[in-house]
Amino acid sequence: MIFTMLLLLQATPAPPPASEKPEREKVVCRSYQVTGSLIASRRVCLTGAQWKEQERDTQQMIDKIQQTSAQPAGK
Repeated sequence: MIFTMLLLLQATPAPPPASEKPEREKVVCRSYQVTGSLIASRRVCLTGAQWKEQERDTQQMIDKIQQTSAQPAGK
């Protein structure tokens, strides 16, 4: 029985060393002034990938608005 336990312990993979923790993506915080207020501001913290996604979505929305406003009315 002891021999079986030793075999199981050897077969079990060892946990990764503490130095090999997966790196977390850096968080970037930006402050925005609240519309209608001279004092209040809003702080938004996102990862680099999240900021890029938000900027892409914003640009797509701007493009869509510009395309629809450039079309003649009634068509």
